[in-house]
Amino acid sequence: MPETKTALAVLRATAFKALGEHLVSTYNAAQLTKDEVAAFAGRKFEAGWRFEADGGQPLRLFAGAGFPYEPPRIALSDKDKVLVWPHVERDGVLCIYSEETSIDLRQPARVADTYIAEALALIHRSKSGKNADDLKDEFLSYWAIAADSGAPMFRSIVKPEGPTRKIRVWRGSKNQRQFRIFGDEEATLTRWLARGNGNPGKDGYNITESLLIWRNEPLAPQKYPSNAHDLLELLDENGNRELAASILFDTSGTLDLLIGAQTKDGACFAGLSFPRFDKKQAEKGFRSGKVPKSRFYQIGGSPARTAQKVIVERADPSWVHGRDQDDEQHHLSQKCVAVIGCGALGASIAVQLAQSGVGSFHFIDGQRLGRENTSRHPLGATYAGQMKATALKDFLEMQLPHLQQIEAVPKDLVCTDDKLLTDIFTADLILATTGEWGSMSLLADAARTKKCLLQTAWLEPMAMAAHSVVTSGMSACLRCGFTDHGVPLSPATLWPDESHWKHAPGCAGTFAPYGATDLAVAAGIVGGASLRAILSEPVKAVHDMWLAPFNRIMENGGELNVNWLNGVGIDLNGGVSWSGEWQSRTGCPLCG
Repeated sequence: MPETKTALAVLRATAFKALGEHLVSTYNAAQLTKDEVAAFAGRKFEAGWRFEADGGQPLRLFAGAGFPYEPPRIALSDKDKVLVWPHVERDGVLCIYSEETSIDLRQPARVADTYIAEALALIHRSKSGKNADDLKDEFLSYWAIAADSGAPMFRSIVKPEGPTRKIRVWRGSKNQRQFRIFGDEEATLTRWLARGNGNPGKDGYNITESLLIWRNEPLAPQKYPSNAHDLLELLDENGNRELAASILFDTSGTLDLLIGAQTKDGACFAGLSFPRFDKKQAEKGFRSGKVPKSRFYQIGGSPARTAQKVIVERADPSWVHGRDQDDEQHHLSQKCVAVIGCGALGASIAVQLAQSGVGSFHFIDGQRLGRENTSRHPLGATYAGQMKATALKDFLEMQLPHLQQIEAVPKDLVCTDDKLLTDIFTADLILATTGEWGSMSLLADAARTKKCLLQTAWLEPMAMAAHSVVTSGMSACLRCGFTDHGVPLSPATLWPDESHWKHAPGCAGTFAPYGATDLAVAAGIVGGASLRAILSEPVKAVHDMWLAPFNRIMENGGELNVNWLNGVGIDLNGGVSWSGEWQSRTGCPLCG
């Protein structure tokens, strides 16, 4: 039996046929051979056509494997405009729209006309020089085109700012690939390396001097340095030639350095790698110790000492947390959060805060991670059996090695000494997620006297409601909403028969079998409240909460506390978040 084409195959064949017929009839196009199409390696083009438009401008249009769901691509007839005109990729293909651009897959001919018109408009702007500044503003794209294959891999945790200065670099290799990691100070770089590469051994890491050349604006392609002479000219422009002397003549290894600049959309980095300085050649013909400095510059700064242009992967906090576009990052990176309770809720919030840019943490928890915990805990089976506090520390240091400092205390809070409590209360925010009244009340009492920022989070049964209360020591305290035995005075849900508790086959083996999706919403609500408290410390106690949809509560055997809901004005259907002031209580043992 003949093979029946699928509807998708028919649609694609129809689109290719309509595109080809339109290009031939409208632009007198000629179809490219398979070899001509295959010359664009890595593009996954399936068909192409050459034609002239706008009075003789030669162009080529290609349709790829994703056509008509993805747009066609248009290329110049040769590569002589690469790094001369903006928005020309290394193989001459024009970058007209972003890859996320939506197109009408039912009208391939109209889509082609639109792209051809935009290509011609781009060519006109390039010929007139109207878009020349794009070569600087989009520096990273053009430096990547100029970069040399086979160069070392550069990674930077250097602060993306001036001035031109000496920095530090580690040279190493992994899987036969040369690596260079750059940092501002040796201590910062060592810490980062230890988190990703383990302990360095008795000899430590081989960290040496390097250089960051900072410019007020990025380089245009015609100014990209190709050799040591170009580098010296670049330094002369900034008046920094002497700053390079100590590394330019270093014989310990290759000369690896960074060039940085600020664009309208953030900072950018480029890398240069030069071969080792040939000291013997510089000393040839001179008595030992009598070589003039000009001779060193002649050899070390010679055009013959060519450079490899290297792409730089940024790993500094400003890039990782917001790609230089988040103005809150500097503020968050200086903050410290103490997390009391590193269970599923506390650990999930800690990961969110670390990913949001908080720079330092204290983790306090005296329990081990059970394998049964991994179904809703962000730490998986790799960490089963380990202390939750230290495991969370190790996890975050590996995932986000730029974090400034993480301290882990594998102890229960109520069993700790006064020194630990003192350390905890130096944090900018104390987040308690244990759900255990002993530690919650201890922190409430201490926070009231020390007037620090305390956030307490807990879940109602089956995670059907989540609460966050932030107290600042200047208004209602945590105890205002609880009985002396730690029972919430006004819960959002009621559980008449306590059916939410399940029993494992062991002594004291009760648990609530809610899942990761229920926890995710709760962690998001609490984490958001944490960030608001850090960034804008409240002057009154704040209560944030989330309530699951009513049908979810009923399915799990609970019901809504109508009196409380009416008091705060929440829709009885549930599935909402709410924020308001945490009210003080007459007769509270702390507030009076």
